[in-house]
Amino acid sequence: MPYSIRVPLGMNIEARVKSETNLSKTPPRALWGAQTAVWLFLVMVIAFSLRVLTLGSRSFWLDEAASSLLARVDWHTFVTAVFHRQGNMALYYLVLRGWSHLGDGESSIRFLSVVFGAAAIPLMYQIGKLSLGVKVGRIAALLLAVHAFHIAYSQEARGYSLAVLLALFSCYFYLKIVKSEGLSGLVPYSISSVLMVYAQVLGTLPILAQWLHAVRLWNTWTNKRRALLAFAVIALAVAPLLFALWFESDRSQLAWMNQLFASTLYSTLLNFSGNTGIPLVILEFALVAWSGVFRLRKGSLQPSTRDLEYGFLWLWMLLPVVLMVMISLRWPVLQGRYLIICLPSFLLLVADGLAQIRSRVIFAAALMIVVSLWLIGVSSYLQSRADSNHSDNWRDASRYILSGAQPGDAVLFPYSAEEIPFREYQKRLAQPSQLLVLVPAKTDLELLSTMGTWTTPQVAENAASRHSRLWMISALQPNSRSRDVQAAVEAHGRELTRRQFGFVRVQLYSR
Repeated sequence: MPYSIRVPLGMNIEARVKSETNLSKTPPRALWGAQTAVWLFLVMVIAFSLRVLTLGSRSFWLDEAASSLLARVDWHTFVTAVFHRQGNMALYYLVLRGWSHLGDGESSIRFLSVVFGAAAIPLMYQIGKLSLGVKVGRIAALLLAVHAFHIAYSQEARGYSLAVLLALFSCYFYLKIVKSEGLSGLVPYSISSVLMVYAQVLGTLPILAQWLHAVRLWNTWTNKRRALLAFAVIALAVAPLLFALWFESDRSQLAWMNQLFASTLYSTLLNFSGNTGIPLVILEFALVAWSGVFRLRKGSLQPSTRDLEYGFLWLWMLLPVVLMVMISLRWPVLQGRYLIICLPSFLLLVADGLAQIRSRVIFAAALMIVVSLWLIGVSSYLQSRADSNHSDNWRDASRYILSGAQPGDAVLFPYSAEEIPFREYQKRLAQPSQLLVLVPAKTDLELLSTMGTWTTPQVAENAASRHSRLWMISALQPNSRSRDVQAAVEAHGRELTRRQFGFVRVQLYSR
């Protein structure tokens, strides 16, 4: 049968052929949607797999043990502890109380953070798509999935991965408002912003970046009263937390930070770059710079264009860092994990720098180099996580004491807060509390709501004189106070054994 072309009425053959040619060059929207769905599914599988590897291999450290303890104490102790000292991650502790009913093992407790970490991947794609396009969204989702810094805090029983997830929600709804030039998304924006602050108090910094960015758009918003009302609701909703942290809390959670500013800034840069070394830091910041140069050269940073959203990404990345650096010049508060809420904006700009590479060969090579180096960083992190010699191995240290303890033995903690992880493993190993005398013996409320204290030499001397055998355990580096405690114990007995479990040191003394 001869080949024929059916021409619709009113369309000549040439127009029909041109139309069919154009259609063949443009994939249907459904095809693009299917490709994106498959891409996101594969990236989610990678992200989830990397976050569950070696999840239960490492012992709880002090802060994780405190999270576990907060998940199971009575409500009076929980509320009092959150109000007076533990308010910084109040939302995470509240969610963890419910989650712990599904299981209270180390892997089970940490799995909540895995869920939050994996859930951030599709949201990362949506923000990239909304602000810079589908290609940037896909790249950014992949970068977050294989980033060692985000993986590390998706494996800890702490609230950092929840804070990143809520920061993504807050900034996504803010960008929706900017994109649509309407205010219909103010309710979900307000809710996610409030929750972000309750998950991590430094969530106030992305909100500050949003509000400073909103000043530039103020004249374009037709209903300014609704916007002001939303901002006021956010401020009033987070006020109780800020009041408790400033006036009721002893703020002792920051007392441990005494690192040198330069070394802390250097480690923060390494954390953001994937912990693979200075060459990758240079490459990534070059990509971020190329992203900015490309858009400036194109003249796209005009208030009337979509790149108002692009300007917000820079503000989201830089403002929290600059403020923390300025504060740290006077008080040492700069820590990489406190700035993890800025990591998505940094990765979005890196992804945009990659997306602006016009040569497909160079683009593919650059993407493979970045991802490969990050996977090396992930591999190094997972190996170190599985190495109990480079961790606070409270699990094995506690098991060692409990297996060798005799009725009437005492366990002395030079720093009182370290009683928390020991008691957690005493409970998990099902050892009766009557077997050992803990010194200083504090209640759950005292341990969670007040700052840890150094045991005095008098208390140590009294314990050593009353008990024929005394165990001393600590993960802290020896200092003048711990040496005074040790001298008081040695005045009444001799050291029988000394064992090291990672960074945790166990000593047994006998009269």
